[in-house]
Amino acid sequence: MAETPTTKKSLSFFGLLGMTDNILTEGPEPTSTYLGRSQGLLAASSQEEFTLVMATSFVFKGGNFSGSSLSVLGRNPFMDLVELPIVGGTGAFRFACGFAVVKTHWVNTATHDLIEEYHMTVMHY
Repeated sequence: MAETPTTKKSLSFFGLLGMTDNILTEGPEPTSTYLGRSQGLLAASSQEEFTLVMATSFVFKGGNFSGSSLSVLGRNPFMDLVELPIVGGTGAFRFACGFAVVKTHWVNTATHDLIEEYHMTVMHY
């Protein structure tokens, strides 16, 4: 994580920059089927509310889409239900576009941990 000198004083963590490499599962439960990794970068981009700008790749490592990925880029005010654009993909998702409806399932603001649920609508060739 990287931050500005004022990040820790800000209620919105403005200026916080981070990288992610999280497990991607079928559901929010720890016992859910493993699908791959969610890898990317994020930045706390608002001085007024905790909002992230995200560039994330969902890298599939098992099942029918193993070796493929989907990329999402956009603004995520993660406490609200939000739509993020799908801006591309690889493998089975080459030329992908669409949207992801994102819902925060659980969050711990002290540790910056959260579980998000993504429902994706994807068009690809």
